Amino acid sequence: MRRGTQIARVYTVLLDGDWHTLGNIAERTGDPEPSISAQIRHLRKDRFGNHIIEYRHVQHGLWEYRLVR
Repeated sequence: MRRGTQIARVYTVLLDGDWHTLGNIAERTGDPEPSISAQIRHLRKDRFGNHIIEYRHVQHGLWEYRLVR
């Protein structure tokens, strides 16, 4: 993963293993929420490391995500 790419920014935020909403990740990366959601899907693919990304429903359509290491 090249440094400075959107997927790398999202991955860097998720590296802490804490739960994050798309809004939280957007605030930290400056990237739009729909793009962040797509990058999270990519991180699950073999090509991008086959990472385990857990998600949980918080309330009223709000979800949180975290990277399992």
